[in-house]
Amino acid sequence: MITTQYQARGVIFSGSTGIPFITSDSANPTSPVLSGDPQFEGPITVTFVNPNNPVAAATTNNNGFDAGFFDTVGSTSVTYFDVNGNVISSETNTALGIEHFTPPNGIHSFTIQIVGSEPAGFAIDNLAFQIQPQLVIKQPKVNDSFPLTQNDFLSTDNITFEADDDANSGHVNCSVLMEYQTSGGRGAFQTTDTFNSVLNSTTTRTYNSEGGRLTVDASEPANSGGQTASPVKFAFVVGSPIPDATITARLVSLYNGATPNLLTGIAAVESSYRQFASRTLFGFSGSWPVESFDGGSHIGLMQMPVNKTDAWDWHANTRDGANLFADKLRAARRIEGRIRKQTPGLPRLTDIQIENMAVVLYGPFASGSLDMQYYIPQVTGNTAQWIINTANNPNGVNYADSVRNSVR
Repeated sequence: MITTQYQARGVIFSGSTGIPFITSDSANPTSPVLSGDPQFEGPITVTFVNPNNPVAAATTNNNGFDAGFFDTVGSTSVTYFDVNGNVISSETNTALGIEHFTPPNGIHSFTIQIVGSEPAGFAIDNLAFQIQPQLVIKQPKVNDSFPLTQNDFLSTDNITFEADDDANSGHVNCSVLMEYQTSGGRGAFQTTDTFNSVLNSTTTRTYNSEGGRLTVDASEPANSGGQTASPVKFAFVVGSPIPDATITARLVSLYNGATPNLLTGIAAVESSYRQFASRTLFGFSGSWPVESFDGGSHIGLMQMPVNKTDAWDWHANTRDGANLFADKLRAARRIEGRIRKQTPGLPRLTDIQIENMAVVLYGPFASGSLDMQYYIPQVTGNTAQWIINTANNPNGVNYADSVRNSVR
């Protein structure tokens, strides 16, 4: 069986119905030959690779091979493919007996197979080719990951990029497409980072407040070889666990209300105190932004409406959460005023009570209805007082109490 025995020369063999093998053929004057499996009937695929790096695709010039022995014209087809699997051209045998084929330059692979009636089958022999010098992306590699560990967990470390071409020198044009969306397809964005590097040398890039799946491309200008490398699909920029103490210090600094550490309770309930969590996204297991239960309409520590910045920049997420809570405090004061206007003699809420009202408004059981707040009025005789609204909004009350019980 013949598969990778010749990869050091730049070629590997395969077949869709079995592995090709060497056999004798009395009808071929240069026997032995290479047959598909089943013998003389199975398709044969010939794929060209970089002899120095067999996992890297190669293209060829000056190609040729013999095939046959054909008993029927047009019985056997040959299809030629580029490095992306696109069909370059195809042809069928035009003669009986042994026919010489001359594939086009620039192919990455070809498949020969019977498409009509060919009673005795076929084999190939005398394969000739010349590997074109290859532009290969050496770094990063497929499934490399780069966590946001620098600049207070906002930036990657230096990421090394390298594109090599043993036959050329000069510059190389690089492009990095970064894509992200939640598991539910929400908050999708793409950014493209383009830069120039030097062939056969390394350069570094860092990424800040963003992450996702990377597709890396490289191409040479015409005066440096003019080739395009097979893209790296995919590498990943992912999050990194943020220490609880770091999160707490940040949240306490963002709020100076009656309960200075109240935002820590919101973060604990909303996200279990995490901006990122280990799970699988894009088929890759890594540290990804924490999503809401519905596939990511909300994101991160403070579960903000999903967007690129709040997904990947925990400073922005906590700042936006603090600003949202400030809005809820103002809304709570307005609601308090409306309720007191309707209920003469009702005292003002304390700052801590207003916080409780605002926490309900922040959470999933928020309502603009006056009878759905954390507190509602109760009038007994001539006395009006506030009571906890377990009757009308028990879920909201439980949410706010959970936040209070979770402060750090």
